[in-house]
Amino acid sequence: MAYTITINVLQSLFPPKRFTIVERTAQSGVDWAVDSADGLLTMKMTNSGSSGVLRFKSGTSQFIVACGVHNYKRWCDIIPDLEASKTAMLTHPLYYKEDSPLYKKLWDQGSKFEVTDKAGTKIAINFDVAEGNDLKATITIK
Repeated sequence: MAYTITINVLQSLFPPKRFTIVERTAQSGVDWAVDSADGLLTMKMTNSGSSGVLRFKSGTSQFIVACGVHNYKRWCDIIPDLEASKTAMLTHPLYYKEDSPLYKKLWDQGSKFEVTDKAGTKIAINFDVAEGNDLKATITIK
């Protein structure tokens, strides 16, 4: 069964503190698209058990937002204060490694997650449409 997650990114930060997406990862069978007209990101997945990760960066601060569908339900996670040597490409596979602490996030199947980084930036993801095959999520950075 195919799934789509449409993501809206909202920020109340201005340059030079504004975050930009510097990396997108996806598993096999997952495609990212960006609608340049409205700035929405769309992740299209061919089946459950799929996910994508976005890495955001501002200066030396960076964080990851991960989301997907596992066991036919959405899930999400945020990793703040990401080390400079870490990337989405290195981190994404850890969500599927059973001995990784990130593996638990798949099974939590949360529809929202919020965290504050060391600099005091609040980062949140909330699934506005959390059920079905056409999911909608908002990432808020403030």
